[in-house]
Amino acid sequence: MLWTGLSGADEASVTAALNSAARDPYSSAGYSLVMVHVWSKDLTSVQTVINGLAPPVRVVTPGELVALMTTNIAGKHTFDFEAGLLGWAGTTSGKPSDRADWLDGALRLAGSDAGIADTVPNATFSRPVSLPLNATQLRFDTRAEGDGLLRVRLRRANGVFVTLADWNSLPAPNPLTPSLSPSGGEGVRRTGEGVVQGFNARMDSGNSLRDQSWHTLALDLMPYAGEDVTFHFEQNDGGSGVNHARYIDNIGVDKLGVADVIEPEADSYARDGAFASANFGSASVLSTSQDTDTQESYLRFVLTNVSGRVLEARLRLTPVAVTGGATNAIAVVPDNY
Repeated sequence: MLWTGLSGADEASVTAALNSAARDPYSSAGYSLVMVHVWSKDLTSVQTVINGLAPPVRVVTPGELVALMTTNIAGKHTFDFEAGLLGWAGTTSGKPSDRADWLDGALRLAGSDAGIADTVPNATFSRPVSLPLNATQLRFDTRAEGDGLLRVRLRRANGVFVTLADWNSLPAPNPLTPSLSPSGGEGVRRTGEGVVQGFNARMDSGNSLRDQSWHTLALDLMPYAGEDVTFHFEQNDGGSGVNHARYIDNIGVDKLGVADVIEPEADSYARDGAFASANFGSASVLSTSQDTDTQESYLRFVLTNVSGRVLEARLRLTPVAVTGGATNAIAVVPDNY
């Protein structure tokens, strides 16, 4: 922030903070928004900061900032880790042997409970991702070292965790299972290894994946398509040996077909009773109700540019106020309302 009289808010301090910030476009730490107190700073102050920025720092408009963060952070769906962590954040439980780092083009999660087993993961890598509406699977490569266990979870926007693959119930690898490659899929994998389809493969004790060979897993994401989630890859001590590690590589979200987002060309709502003749076309929100009077909302979409087979259609609405426990119904009506 640029603000006269505030500590650390002068031109030199702001410039130094920006120049020392992270240089990772795939992490939120790689982006900064500078607020300017217009009553104590002017364009000359802003230009002073810009002139002092190091060459890697790029100045963009707020709109461009949002677009870049959307594309590079939430909208990124493939991670080969050849150039680093790509926005994945590593944490550990703090034990002496725990580590979550990047090694030779893969994520390494390692640690040991030193003979005193507990349920706390030794190491975790996590990253927020906006799942497209046509997301089908989370695909990734993994191998174990010294009996390292793996759990894969996602955190939904409401804070609830969902376990996609538990510690001792990883899908059993099957070299004869074909690799799924739906249209638009972005998942990639190491060659020469078995592929596991997590949502239809048999489950076993997990021992078949606790070896040093690379295996590809595919876990079901269809119930969470269209959601903003955070993926969590977690490692824990397997109870034997001294080195307990998990390696993760080539994470990708597979997609089915192409998802088109279509905005309504018109919307309104209607009321009966005393408001039966009122026009709510310019209202900023839509309303539905069956309380003192009936209120119905309408949205009209232009579908002339839609071609081919439509596999699925979803309507996404953002509620701004909800009263009681009413259930809303959706129906297709003629376009001459």
